[in-house]
Amino acid sequence: MSLFNGLKIEKIVADGDLDGLIAASILKSYFSNVETIFAHAAEIRNGNLDHIIDSKTAICDLPFHSNCGLYLDHHSTNKPKENELQKFR
Repeated sequence: MSLFNGLKIEKIVADGDLDGLIAASILKSYFSNVETIFAHAAEIRNGNLDHIIDSKTAICDLPFHSNCGLYLDHHSTNKPKENELQKFR
């Protein structure tokens, strides 16, 4: 059984640094026909990517966005707030 069973991911939005690139590459190996967009944390924070992030979007190594379908990050500064998690579930 895969961790990703049942997920419908069509886009990956990832930071353009090394850990974002690696995370996006790992996801792309599983979700092979996805669009990959490299972005900066400020673009998430200021809402510039709101129009493309939805439940079929995976976010890697960037600040949390409650509209995404999958979120991967290891930075404590990007940890979702409790009210954001409530919307995410």
